[in-house]
Amino acid sequence: MGGETLLKATRDKNGQLLVAEVQGKVVGVIHQLFFYDLLNGGMNSYIGMLVVEEHHRNQGIGSRLVESAIEAARQRRVVEVRLDGLKDKEDAIRFYRKHGFHSEETVNFFRGP
Repeated sequence: MGGETLLKATRDKNGQLLVAEVQGKVVGVIHQLFFYDLLNGGMNSYIGMLVVEEHHRNQGIGSRLVESAIEAARQRRVVEVRLDGLKDKEDAIRFYRKHGFHSEETVNFFRGP
């Protein structure tokens, strides 16, 4: 992911990009999009990316980023925060459950334009 892509993300009024720094170096990033959901009649957010550099993991950085994103969602009166995860990523599943997320059995469909 290049700097131009990150710059575009910071300019998107429907999105939020939070970074974690250690000694002036970015070591973690979370990206969240906000949208109105007709099915639940309120604002939702979607966490599309959470990345923490490998040698900075298990230090609470990811947790602080997730909690900051959730607080930002609360401030926007979001009724549901969503994210996607891979079924075989047990560490990620435990991490998100620790932060109050639960999973649903769904089928995802993808297609290009």
